[in-house]
Amino acid sequence: MAETFKVPADSINENSSAENIERWDSFGYLQLVTNLEEEYHVSFDETELLRMTSYRSIKAILEGKGIEI
Repeated sequence: MAETFKVPADSINENSSAENIERWDSFGYLQLVTNLEEEYHVSFDETELLRMTSYRSIKAILEGKGIEI
């Protein structure tokens, strides 16, 4: 996430979201999804994509797929 949005890794936390990461716009979001799918060899369904609005929600979705963050 930090690499995708070009922010320091230590600035990403449970409260990180589109509301407080400047580069988290529609294009940034698509990059993030693509990067996550490539890095963790997963795909997301429509419901998951709609829920991916924050670090916390993304972490929960990945954990639901058996990926520990």
